Amino acid sequence: MSKKKDFSWRHQPPLHSDKAKMFAYIQNRDLHPSQDTTAMINAALTAYYMPIALLCEGNHSKEYLELLLLDSANAFASQLSYLCAALNVDSKRIGRVLCKAFPMGEGAQAFDENSTQQDEFNNFELTSWNMAGITTDSETF
Repeated sequence: MSKKKDFSWRHQPPLHSDKAKMFAYIQNRDLHPSQDTTAMINAALTAYYMPIALLCEGNHSKEYLELLLLDSANAFASQLSYLCAALNVDSKRIGRVLCKAFPMGEGAQAFDENSTQQDEFNNFELTSWNMAGITTDSETF
């Protein structure tokens, strides 16, 4: 039997705070019956912290860390797509924010309204989305 890392966390935000509402959402199985609370929190933390945690640990190849980073970027992009659809926000606004943080090199095509990616945003089916949000392919929970 393999040993396991014990991690305990207790958080009690004020009852009517935004954080309390967020945790109530995560715990609401009616909204996302396919994932439990632990899986949802693990998915979000994995996307946000796994690449840097393993970089700091120092025992992983650059190639492996790059794959984790790409998994994280994909998870963030999927979550942003879902949020744009759920909040009815034009995805181009989010694209402009991302392009400021990650400028495209010379010769790269700018965000094209006729692209396949833009068509996917415009034809996004909110009802078919996994309400659990962020997931990554780099870790099995």
